[in-house]
Amino acid sequence: MQSKLKQMFAKQADPYAGADLELTRRLGSWFWMVNSLLAVVLWPFSPLDRQIGDAGWLIGDALVIGAISYALYLRSPRTHLGFDGVLISCYLGAAGIAGMQWLAGGGTAPYDGLLLNLLLLVSATNPARRLLTFVGYTGALLIAPLAYGGLESATAAKTISEFVVWTPLAFLVFTMMSAIRAQRLAMRREEEQAREEARLDELTGICNRRAFEERIMDEISRSDRMETPLCMAMGDVEHFKLINDNFGHLEGDGALRCVARAIDEELRTPDRVFRWGGDEFALLLPGTALEDANVLIKRLQTAVSESCHRPDGDAIWIHFAAAEHSPGMTPTELSEAADLALMAERATTHRARV
Repeated sequence: MQSKLKQMFAKQADPYAGADLELTRRLGSWFWMVNSLLAVVLWPFSPLDRQIGDAGWLIGDALVIGAISYALYLRSPRTHLGFDGVLISCYLGAAGIAGMQWLAGGGTAPYDGLLLNLLLLVSATNPARRLLTFVGYTGALLIAPLAYGGLESATAAKTISEFVVWTPLAFLVFTMMSAIRAQRLAMRREEEQAREEARLDELTGICNRRAFEERIMDEISRSDRMETPLCMAMGDVEHFKLINDNFGHLEGDGALRCVARAIDEELRTPDRVFRWGGDEFALLLPGTALEDANVLIKRLQTAVSESCHRPDGDAIWIHFAAAEHSPGMTPTELSEAADLALMAERATTHRARV
């Protein structure tokens, strides 16, 4: 129990993790509208002119009009109010309710009952530490009539009963909403994990072609926007089919894993390697011009040949060639340019060996 309480009131990096801001605004709008209507309904039974005369009605009108306007503002698609703003408005709204309680003479006036709606709103939308502070604030407002109106038994009994009932109710609502937020976070994490797994190649552990297609759009957009170079390189393993035919597919899979690992370890942080398909790999090299990309792919070829070998001991060689992005070039055009460069590199290597 003690550990759960510590966890509940522990400081959090994001106290509103899992909370729904749009839902918070809708709830806030509903609670503020209901409080405004209830206040107006109570006016005939508990007039606001008992402290300062007719001026009390002007203050009451201003409070209700302000509350209704704020409720409509929360529903507006143009509102940018966040969780902190909604919480601050609850403090201000509670002060306004306490003001009407005073205007009506304090004591057993019914307006302090409207504090419950704001307390429930804070309970449903805020972390425990902020809720506890608001509970204390609400208790202070409930006790206020005893300070300015005198210690009357009826008022004291009403204040104590309200606070005793409201506090556990507030934490019950908080517990229920916390469970909902925790479930939402768990589902979000599972969805993110599933999306991440869908972008990984099962055999090699590097990103797959789907991830490449998503990433290249971002990189081209960034390159065009910032006017920085971008290169794409394509590569494939030389005579990979012979590895499968002569030594089996398990050895072929092992060769692909080794090649992927060697390339990935050699790349700098902004660069990414993707399994394009079969024995083909693709590289995205942001901030790299074609001349530098050619230097890099030679280093990658050396790294692969030194790290990866066929079962007969021969080094594995990977063909690589790069193409540079030009302004206005589409992802398909850049991929085709890199593929053509790889075909030319293969042909050149073949003629050199012949």
